Amino acid sequence: MGTRGAPAIRLAATCFALLFLLHVSTTAAQKGNKGYHAKHRSTAVSGDVESLEQQLGVSGAYERDEKSQYAVPMEAAEEHFHLMSSRPSVEEDEEEGEGLELERLEERHHKKPFGHHGAKPGLPFCTHEGMGQIPAVTGRWVDHPSSNHLGYYDPRTDCPDYAQDFNCLRPYPPAEVNEELAAREFRKVFLADQCQLRHFDAAGFEACMTGRRLFLIGDSLMRQQFNSLACLLKKVSRRGYAAKWDESNYTFQGEYMHKWGEREIPVSKQFLGDFELMNGAQVIIRSFGTYERKLWDDVFSEFEPITSKDVILVNFAAWYPRFKITEPFVPYQQWQESMTELFQDKLSKTKAQVVWKDYSPSHFCGSTGTFNGIDESIPGVPAREKCEPASVGEFWYGDWVRTYINTTCGAACKNIRVLPIFDLSLPRHNAHHGSFGRGRFDDKSTDCRHFCNPVVDMWNTVFYNMMCS
Repeated sequence: MGTRGAPAIRLAATCFALLFLLHVSTTAAQKGNKGYHAKHRSTAVSGDVESLEQQLGVSGAYERDEKSQYAVPMEAAEEHFHLMSSRPSVEEDEEEGEGLELERLEERHHKKPFGHHGAKPGLPFCTHEGMGQIPAVTGRWVDHPSSNHLGYYDPRTDCPDYAQDFNCLRPYPPAEVNEELAAREFRKVFLADQCQLRHFDAAGFEACMTGRRLFLIGDSLMRQQFNSLACLLKKVSRRGYAAKWDESNYTFQGEYMHKWGEREIPVSKQFLGDFELMNGAQVIIRSFGTYERKLWDDVFSEFEPITSKDVILVNFAAWYPRFKITEPFVPYQQWQESMTELFQDKLSKTKAQVVWKDYSPSHFCGSTGTFNGIDESIPGVPAREKCEPASVGEFWYGDWVRTYINTTCGAACKNIRVLPIFDLSLPRHNAHHGSFGRGRFDDKSTDCRHFCNPVVDMWNTVFYNMMCS
């Protein structure tokens, strides 16, 4: 066989090797959670709602990586994550039928432009109390009736200057903007199964946040959520600022070291910023890749006192892969240890309202879509031209957190809520920046982790429905 076929063979071999290793390490989890993950995808939910215990397929012990002391038992958690009633099964509509369905919804809402919200007619509107109890927001992404639909705003013209990064509608040289792909992906709107999501309303969010501060803490995916909020709230904002951490005049510079297996490595301090709404409410971002106790304390020390009016939206996970070729198993085990410390010592004890943001699925390779570094480490393997579908996704992060909150942490974590964005994001593999060219020509690092604006705007729509009545 000629050399032209060699990269494809190596690519197939590396994906096969990854899938085999992940199969070995996740067999127990898949057995215990098969029912849950088959049901909680962003497609039409069929059948009557069973008890949460039946949906989770609980059979006793949750997965445990060898030598890990941080896995916890999987128990049914009715109190915090009781599932709202589901609608009956619905057959997939043809594109024309979906467009007509949305037109009827527009008529019900007095011709108000249809944005990233909605559901099947007849469902109740979502409430902030109910949204805090839903373990997963499932549904379908369908085409908006207008082929020119871009979502809530045009990210090329309607976002503040400090929130211009992560824009799929601008070119990533040498790649040009993929107009055809953009037209397809930006046209999609989400129809929820559980209830009708209320349209994100800037004035409503401002009123909801009166006298409050919203802290966004996490990696670059949290930075995306900050940028999305800055765009969504531009009309009710009066000032804003954002910068790379090491290029700012921020007080807390220098290295913060955190444990990584048997050694210590520096925390990646990435980004910071804030903006203020017309009524004085603040949205604040401190973005760093991995959790470290002293850095967490330093970040919040400048905002003391933290009160019950404050809200902390937080997530760490993307920097802790389940399997990576250069250090298999170490990052995920470290994530469990670090998150145990974070929940026990910080989140369960703060006076602020805490919302844990669900893991955001990636779409690199295989049924889980996980980034493993294999392709990037082999000379001759071409960069991915686009991001690939993931049928299951990296579900273990969300399962572990939900189980930890409701069993190991228990009463101490009773007020911690989960922002359920994993399942609704899983079908959107073509809405990653990598499918638009980002990273493809930069050391083969095609970006199949960060999403285009419409998906991230949907995260904030769910957050709005969860926080605001």
